Amino acid sequence: MKYLKYSSLPILLLASFFNIWIDIPGFSATTTLFFGIGAYCAIHHISLIKISKMLFIPSLIFSLICVLLLFYNFIPLLVFNIVGLPMFIYLFYLLTHNNGSCPKVLSGSSMFIYVAHGYIVESPNVWGIVNRILPSNIIGNLVGYLLVPAFAITILVLLNFVLRKFVPHTMSIICGR
Repeated sequence: MKYLKYSSLPILLLASFFNIWIDIPGFSATTTLFFGIGAYCAIHHISLIKISKMLFIPSLIFSLICVLLLFYNFIPLLVFNIVGLPMFIYLFYLLTHNNGSCPKVLSGSSMFIYVAHGYIVESPNVWGIVNRILPSNIIGNLVGYLLVPAFAITILVLLNFVLRKFVPHTMSIICGR
């Protein structure tokens, strides 16, 4: 990120899009891409919040288009995730900074959510329940796609809170704080 200044993110994007990566569980091209975006912004002193705010409206519009394209299998999920990233980052920022300070339980959970969300969001069991409860149409799919991450975030914030109480040293190793 530091030395391949302008080529690092395009290389990670291509590796993620074509799924060319080292086969190590939990270490995929997509997770490395999103971690790389954060690292790139931190190393080069770029405000992810300012960029997300600037791209919020286009991201919202293109995310809605991507939902339709996803429903008809015209694009891979990765495209939606990349297009929607500014929207989700800025929405999370607005939710956590509406009164000038982020609740500690949320700010202290961000790395834990990043590390563990895939186990819930990608779980066939979770999606099986969602598919049984919600109608199998575009609205049901959209609601499920929004509810599952919200459910994952809620569960992981609570789990992070409990684990930090009972195993703080282990959590500081996992989350870096």
